[in-house]
Amino acid sequence: MWPLRTMSFFALFVVLCTLSLVNPLIGVVNYLMIYQVNPTTSWWGKPMAELGIRFSMTAALFLVIGMVINWGRLPKVRPLIGVWQALLILLVAIAILSRLIGLEVADPRPGVILEKFIKLSIFVLCLTHLVSDRKSFNVLLWTFVCGSLVLGYDAFTAPQWQFIRGRLDSVGGPDFRASSGLAAHMAAMLPLIGVAVLTSKRWSWRIVALLAGAFTVNTIILCRTRSAFVALIVGAAIAGLLAPRRRRFRVYAAVLVASVASYALTDQYFWDRMATLRDDEYMAQDAAAILRKRIWATAFVMIADQPQGVGCGNFPRVISRYDYELNNREAHNTFIRCCAELGIHGALVFFLLILTSFFQLRECKRLARHSRDPPGTTLMVYGITLSIIVYLTAGVFTERFYVESLWWVLAMPTCYSRAIRREVAEAELELETELRAHAQPLEGWGLVPA
Repeated sequence: MWPLRTMSFFALFVVLCTLSLVNPLIGVVNYLMIYQVNPTTSWWGKPMAELGIRFSMTAALFLVIGMVINWGRLPKVRPLIGVWQALLILLVAIAILSRLIGLEVADPRPGVILEKFIKLSIFVLCLTHLVSDRKSFNVLLWTFVCGSLVLGYDAFTAPQWQFIRGRLDSVGGPDFRASSGLAAHMAAMLPLIGVAVLTSKRWSWRIVALLAGAFTVNTIILCRTRSAFVALIVGAAIAGLLAPRRRRFRVYAAVLVASVASYALTDQYFWDRMATLRDDEYMAQDAAAILRKRIWATAFVMIADQPQGVGCGNFPRVISRYDYELNNREAHNTFIRCCAELGIHGALVFFLLILTSFFQLRECKRLARHSRDPPGTTLMVYGITLSIIVYLTAGVFTERFYVESLWWVLAMPTCYSRAIRREVAEAELELETELRAHAQPLEGWGLVPA
């Protein structure tokens, strides 16, 4: 018989998949939570392995079917395919084309990576269609908060064998198996959790967000990853510069309290590792730093030699043709991986996609005063901006291009801009209706032209 936790999870999964056919937004929540938790690698998920179910794929399939069934009742979005979505579709097309014009390698793994990229892109396109008003966006936000809480709790209760050389590994879904990947994701979630705390109307929800924040910080500390630490330092500096004027004191106070609480969770081993960032002599001899520099230098030669790209997923195999000792090594840099595999044109599209996300956030900030909650809108734009900056900064030192959570964060501005533009349009319609209602009595007296 299965353990109680296994049975509870499986029952909940079946219920959520079924409800996805009625309300696809539930399918979004189901997929996001499944991808973060990844039951197949948990002790309580082992008994379900014999079923052969790909839980994330199944959740995505039910989501798509639910969208097809309920297409007439889905939120009306205009345009159906915006600039950001068009750039994502173009990037997928470039990835597919790269497999045709790139170099050939005798390895099936690149095909798996392309399949993953196509799958995550389909989900993101569904996400940007379904999450297009404030209510659904809040559901998305709190799914991230709850996901961080679950991941943080798993990290807090992780057994000793999950610590490799003192660093936490193998927590959560497949994209979080390495400490650097988990830390980058959790660091990007912190600004969103902070916004959830500041914008929540109920103290019960604030407590949930505060717990999520505490577990998230603790997870980052347990990972002891310098890339996430640098990303948070950059994020904190920009947070001070971009803090909303009318909420500046509250934001500064929140950052100060969070910093003090985070410091209380650290230990000497964490600070000893972070201190190496300032030690030029140590960094000159650090194996990880030396390896990264060697990989990046070789990657630039590869890009100059193959500007059209070596093909989606081919980097670890092709780099050995330029330096045999680097065989099967990852790029350890999101942007270099994109440019090397998808070509200079693919990197340009990726850059334009990121730029579009920031332009959408700028538009949301401009329209904030016309939204239903101007202070909350301003804070949300602020939090999403910081989340993207933190993730992209971490991506300079660790590879995140084919990781789903990066694309979730990059898709948030599209979702939020649609929500705010919908509110502004509804407010204008309400104002126009009200003006017409007041004008009708005057028209009867001939005071207003009909």
